[in-house]
Amino acid sequence: MESADLHAPLYSSSEPTKASSTPAGLWNSLMSWDALTLLRYMRYINVVLALFQSLAGFFGLFDLALLNITSFLIAVYVIIFALLLLAFECRFSSMEPAIRREFGFLFTYRGRTAFIFFVGFMNFGMHDTMAKLAGVLMCSNAVLNLIVIYLHPAFRNGSLRADMDPTVGYTAGEQEAAQMFSNNQHLAAKAGTYAFSHVSPEVASKIVFEAAQNGSYVPPPSPQS
Repeated sequence: MESADLHAPLYSSSEPTKASSTPAGLWNSLMSWDALTLLRYMRYINVVLALFQSLAGFFGLFDLALLNITSFLIAVYVIIFALLLLAFECRFSSMEPAIRREFGFLFTYRGRTAFIFFVGFMNFGMHDTMAKLAGVLMCSNAVLNLIVIYLHPAFRNGSLRADMDPTVGYTAGEQEAAQMFSNNQHLAAKAGTYAFSHVSPEVASKIVFEAAQNGSYVPPPSPQS
């Protein structure tokens, strides 16, 4: 399979075919998905769980008030590793060289799976229910990754390998965001209006002046009465 066939965008309008509700039907559906669909949804899951993991770690910081130092320190590491996984999956171009240099093991399916399991297992060191739920979900995600790596036809026939880079075909996070706002210009307009309403007039004037100098400022439409 050529690398172009592994393109896995973060946002996509395509939907997988509906699977049977039985375990056998779900299994057959998973094994029948093509590599592109599978890689795309594995990326979705990692992004969502990284965000949930960060939230669980944030609430774990309050354990410091209960003098539970161990749980507090684990929460700090959980947040750091969750944000690392998020940055890896979103593939921010400014951060990727550092991530590849310091955490190169993430750039293989096998290494990423081990990291997901490691981060998920850390949650069990915190005492609150939300952290344990995040741990169960992350470890389950790691098991799903293992199943895909060792049992999916694309890996078994050699089209994909466990030591391959899962980011092959990923679109950079900046491009994904630009594409999303391009397809949803009303959201971009609302975001810009909200941002300008929460900055001082001096800062807003400076932003508009600099944008006008570069020829990139487009005045927002006047509100309709």
